[in-house]
Amino acid sequence: MSMEPSIMIQICKLAVFFLFISFSATSVSFAEIVFEEPNDDESKAFRSAMTEVNVYSESESEVAYSDYCSSVVPESVTNSKAYTESFGAFDGYETGYYIGGNGVLNPKINTISNSFSFETRYVSKTVADGVWKIEGSLMFYESYDAIPSPFHLKLHGFWSEFSGNLCMVGTGSAYSKQGNLLTPAAVFRLRNLRNSSNITTLITGTLESLSSSDGVNYFEPISVVMFPLLNYEYTFDFREFTHQFSGERDGQKNLAFNELPSRRFCSMIMGHVNEFKLQYTRDCSSGKQTCLPFVRLNGYLPHFLSFSSIRCSEVERRIGVLIEFRNTSHVGKYPSFNPNTTLIGEGTWDDRENQLFVLVCRFLDIGESWSNAHIGDCTTRLSFRFPANLSIRETSSAMGQIWTTKTANDSGYFDRTIFRSTGNHMVGVPVSITLKTPIDAANGVYVSYIEEKVEITAEGIYDSETGKLCMVGCRKLGFDNLVFENASVDCEILLNFEFSPLKPNQIGGHITGSIESTRKNSDDLKFDRLEVYSAIYKTDQRKSSIWTMDHETTKALLSNTLMCIFVGLQLYYVQNNPNVLPSISLVMLVILTLGHMVPLALDYETLRSNKQHRNMVSPHNGGLIELNEVIVTVVMVVAFLLLLRLLQLTASARSRDSNQKSLRFAEEMTLIVIAFLYAAGAKFTLFVAWEKRRPDVALLYSSSVESWNHSIYNDFKSYAGLILDGFLLPQILLNMFLNSKQKALSCSFYIGTTFVRLLPHAYDLYCNLNSVYYSMLQVSVSPDRCFVSAAWDVTIFWGLLLLAAIIYLQQKFDGHCILPSRLRQLESYSEEFHS
Repeated sequence: MSMEPSIMIQICKLAVFFLFISFSATSVSFAEIVFEEPNDDESKAFRSAMTEVNVYSESESEVAYSDYCSSVVPESVTNSKAYTESFGAFDGYETGYYIGGNGVLNPKINTISNSFSFETRYVSKTVADGVWKIEGSLMFYESYDAIPSPFHLKLHGFWSEFSGNLCMVGTGSAYSKQGNLLTPAAVFRLRNLRNSSNITTLITGTLESLSSSDGVNYFEPISVVMFPLLNYEYTFDFREFTHQFSGERDGQKNLAFNELPSRRFCSMIMGHVNEFKLQYTRDCSSGKQTCLPFVRLNGYLPHFLSFSSIRCSEVERRIGVLIEFRNTSHVGKYPSFNPNTTLIGEGTWDDRENQLFVLVCRFLDIGESWSNAHIGDCTTRLSFRFPANLSIRETSSAMGQIWTTKTANDSGYFDRTIFRSTGNHMVGVPVSITLKTPIDAANGVYVSYIEEKVEITAEGIYDSETGKLCMVGCRKLGFDNLVFENASVDCEILLNFEFSPLKPNQIGGHITGSIESTRKNSDDLKFDRLEVYSAIYKTDQRKSSIWTMDHETTKALLSNTLMCIFVGLQLYYVQNNPNVLPSISLVMLVILTLGHMVPLALDYETLRSNKQHRNMVSPHNGGLIELNEVIVTVVMVVAFLLLLRLLQLTASARSRDSNQKSLRFAEEMTLIVIAFLYAAGAKFTLFVAWEKRRPDVALLYSSSVESWNHSIYNDFKSYAGLILDGFLLPQILLNMFLNSKQKALSCSFYIGTTFVRLLPHAYDLYCNLNSVYYSMLQVSVSPDRCFVSAAWDVTIFWGLLLLAAIIYLQQKFDGHCILPSRLRQLESYSEEFHS
């Protein structure tokens, strides 16, 4: 039964309106917070800022180039319409580092990233010889409030290839320390920007504010340095410096280029490992000043050395690197740059010695400003290799040395320093457990805890019948967290562990064991016996993985097979009752069809990602598992085609129906309500995702950073599954708008499909109930389970049954049967009035 727009429609419109208000509440409240009524001083600043916003929005060319740059590069006009995005030694996108900028940037460079980017979008030759017109933008990432927006400037100007000078002016946007929006105008100047570059080329420059020092948009001058990418000429000729590396040929065997995991030079050098532990001579512990090519960091010797690539040539096997000395091992997403603790080098791979030899230079004349900085003093050398043989005494998979060619009497001389890879890449698990030494006192027994992290590398024999593992281990002895060259190695350590024996039906157990020194009690290196205990572990991870994969495959096969049956029954039903086709919700069918199409589109990548896991888990069963996945995919295709056929029949019947106008109106209203409901749900999902990723929540429940860095994509994938669970909701809304009691859906279809959607939740609930760490409140604390915890499984279970029951009642009585009796009476009066 169709109906005209009436009280029911008005109620739905009001519901949609309130949903819209709710969805926009956060934005409205934010606007109210931002645009508070300012006091007099703030009002002036606000009006000034808004005036500059209007100026900036009109045209960035309001800043006159000739007023600030005519003495650097004279202004000219282009002589053609042709343009490019690169010029000189600059690519279309270049990065660099900065210092200064107080007012719009955080001036500290020791704790945050101080990188920026320069992107050109227009480069064209002018009528003046060697002068080019440039348009581009600057982006500084570490502003005071980088979340709303970084410090961004749009600039235009000119570059002279003869003088190497670039001058640009423009305006931009930034946030002050107080969080106020600023629109600063600035002039950007670069020096030493030529058509080509080499290892000693350092492009320096400044970005200066055009506002007065007491102006709202003023910021302190910014000094920048850049390393160009294009037209680089490698300077280091190994044949001229080969005698300086002759001492590195110590006869030790190194891995050849073709023996390394990566056959690509650039990824081999920078992708294998780029952070190393420094290993000094023992004299450095006494405060000796000749241990580094520069002054100590805050009075201490740095612990780590790291590489960052500037450029790399795969063909020539040459590389340009920045070599940084630091006290911490963590390198952020955007690296920081401090020229006082950084060297620059150019290296080449020696196939004869299987080593990377690097010519290293220093940054000179570094002060509070980098305007006069340059590169020189290229007397430092560095070698880097991959040892071919590893042992419990030598565990570093990559190592090298850094030294100077100066003599001990020369200024700037420093001792040779070794660096080794920080990670242990030997096969096995390094043991770290804390040494605790008890001390007896005359008046009682006291315990003194001497805590020292120790890494023990060990090798030994495992007896699978008894489950016993016996190993001999070594530990390197350091001082004050530093390891010195030729440091003592204590290899008189005995490790005994006992696992559960490998039995066919045994799935887990405990590890017990001990770590003890075999030295005499009088030996200073003797330490007390350490007892080792573990939590439950699985002795046959392969069997567990195969069991999980088999159950997942079986679940998917069963669900898709049942879906094929139930959709087939619905097709048979509409074939015998074609008059019900127009009453089927197109929105519902689209949701179901997309729910089967998207997994098919992603199935190829899924098969590729699972292939490696299958080979690792069970190389013998990989073929059978892959065959099962192919069968599941085939069944999914059949289900998708059947749903597509049902959608096509419904749309065709709808287009020929005499009540087409009412049907279209009801479907549009259904779509509007569904869209807003889903948008509100998406907003809630996003809110939950951000709440779970707050640092205080993340640190409270997990020590693993990676477990909290998974993509929001996973949360929305779970939300998409929730939408698919509620596939009957559009049909319920359509029945309400049409007030239809047409039996559009067969019982086998809506009850059977509901059962299919219940299967995954029943499976998850079963797994949760059998988990040691099961919790009904898991949804509020676990970052990896969104809409799939036990509480959600129970809620969705009853929700699906409720939707199926509503469909049953609507098809037995009418679409309004679920409404309160008062609303049904009003609807009846409205229909009588319209008739």
